[in-house]
Amino acid sequence: MIRRLALVALIVAILLGLWRLDARHTASEGASSPGTGAVLASADARGSTWYCAAGADGGNAHTVVVSNLTDRRLAAVVTGYGIAPAKPTTKRVEIAARGASELPVADLGADLGGVSVELDGAGIVEHRLASDAAFDQVPCSSSASSVWHFAGATTDKGSSAVLWVLNPFRTAASFDVRVTQSDGATRVPSALRGVVVPGQSAFKVDLGEQASQRRDLFSFSVRVRSGKVIAELAQSTPAEPPLGRGMRLQVGVERSAPRWLFADSFGGPAVSDRVVVYNPGAAAAAVEVAVFGDGLDDASQPDPFPLDVAPRRFAVVDLPAESRVPAEGRRWIDVRAVSGTVVATQVVGILGAGGDGTPADRPSVAAGSTSSAGSSAAALRWFVSDVIPSPASASVVSILNPDDEDIALVDLFTIVDGKRSASKSQLEVQPGTSLAVDVGSISSVDFALELRSSSPVVIDRRLTSERRADLTISPAVPLGSTVSEFADPTTR
Repeated sequence: MIRRLALVALIVAILLGLWRLDARHTASEGASSPGTGAVLASADARGSTWYCAAGADGGNAHTVVVSNLTDRRLAAVVTGYGIAPAKPTTKRVEIAARGASELPVADLGADLGGVSVELDGAGIVEHRLASDAAFDQVPCSSSASSVWHFAGATTDKGSSAVLWVLNPFRTAASFDVRVTQSDGATRVPSALRGVVVPGQSAFKVDLGEQASQRRDLFSFSVRVRSGKVIAELAQSTPAEPPLGRGMRLQVGVERSAPRWLFADSFGGPAVSDRVVVYNPGAAAAAVEVAVFGDGLDDASQPDPFPLDVAPRRFAVVDLPAESRVPAEGRRWIDVRAVSGTVVATQVVGILGAGGDGTPADRPSVAAGSTSSAGSSAAALRWFVSDVIPSPASASVVSILNPDDEDIALVDLFTIVDGKRSASKSQLEVQPGTSLAVDVGSISSVDFALELRSSSPVVIDRRLTSERRADLTISPAVPLGSTVSEFADPTTR
């Protein structure tokens, strides 16, 4: 009996060991987003997983940027996924303490789609797509989901819109894509019904061919029938009004919310700025889109724009076309659902020269295109993982204080070359305002940035490139334990 029990114990130990060995090379589902996009679950995390779903297409270079927020070296297992039947390829790299590393995805292999990055500690992962004439860079997703919403896609005037779906797990997943067009038509194209993505592979869809032909704006949802995936939209737009030439990357939104804030918006010559409000649910939503200009008193702020968004429909506010919105200067945007929940996206295009290069003005690049889903929650601590100090680029963080009464005091810390150092202290952000801060001049080398606030704030990062004449705007990455939901949107 003893021998038999010992044999059983030995077999169990062997199987457990094999399972652990296999688990090392199987992606986890990651930290669920609180609605702000990517989120760092814990500053003391023993591990974290990030998913960069969009891959290189049409000759674009794809680069993964990993920032180590800890005071020790981190091991990163980077896995690239091809379109089935291609097998995933893996590379292990080390990230110096409080340092960063860039990894060209081409180093993993040719013709790869998405990437997963598994860290053995607290870190943040972004990825960049770049051509000679355009780029975009955004935080990767920190979780997989069974639903992904996209409010503002375009396939008009020579634009391309490619949906990338990444399944880093061992079992197959299947999904549908439901498309809502500007005329209110909603459908699931037959080619996008029950699409199967084999385990540990990537899948891409040309939405112009399969979903929406040529449309200025449309919304869509990815709904997974089985399993979980990560979905990201990669777009390329020409220099045609109101688009602006450039590249856009946007991870989908996992769920609708009653409120979305955009900390960084601007007017100015040759600027297109549209807010797209998408209602993916089965009940109507009553929404107000409020725009708050810098330096304006309460009486001078434009009245909100009321929208009634029917189920599975979207509505658009074209800010430059609205005479009550100041044509110049910075502003921030508040999208509130008085009833129901929605998904909101800001779509920005630059179609000509302008701007004086200061954070308070529109970017000085002569072209550009970007889109952002904004933030549906605030937080006390935020991270920006890749600030690039260069004469040919500009890095700005916009800090929005959504509170109506209290001043937010914000401290900035640089994370670079093994050190975490105080940079700017006690920046005052007045109630109901957004403060733009030039952070590109803080250091002479690439660095990560931590921001700590005395009260919950929302932070956007803007990066522009003069050489490529493009820009990107995206929410920074909050620390999950400091995230707080917004108050009831029906009260102010």
